[in-house]
Amino acid sequence: MPIERGLQYLRQMQRVTLKNLPMPLEKTEKWKREHPDENTMKTIMSKKGPISRSALPPYGIDPIQAEGRLPWILTVPKEPYYEGVEEARQYLPISLRTLQRLIDLRRINPARPIDLPVLCNTKLFSIQPDQRQFGLQLTDEVNIF
Repeated sequence: MPIERGLQYLRQMQRVTLKNLPMPLEKTEKWKREHPDENTMKTIMSKKGPISRSALPPYGIDPIQAEGRLPWILTVPKEPYYEGVEEARQYLPISLRTLQRLIDLRRINPARPIDLPVLCNTKLFSIQPDQRQFGLQLTDEVNIF
């Protein structure tokens, strides 16, 4: 008996179809305001105002949000060439001539390995990590003239 009652109840229920289900991406009022169609654009353009005087707004101007705002076409473009240059590590230059001079003045012992702590102990080089300095770069002196 309970099975028959359940089947009878299912027969009376409304069938599930695509028309009964709500669409997940249904165009809501907010979506329609943010994405106006052609008729809405004509309505906006027909109202009095600086934008409605012309047939169409200039390229790059959103007619709904144009009052008191810069058009998106006139905003400053982003140049990714120097992106992250302020976070780049810095290496202080030290020339071969300066290194040889430190050895000649006996500030550095050539019998031992020359590394960053040895160069910093000479008190001539100061590495400051808070200013993004992370070491020394060995360079060759170039004769400019």
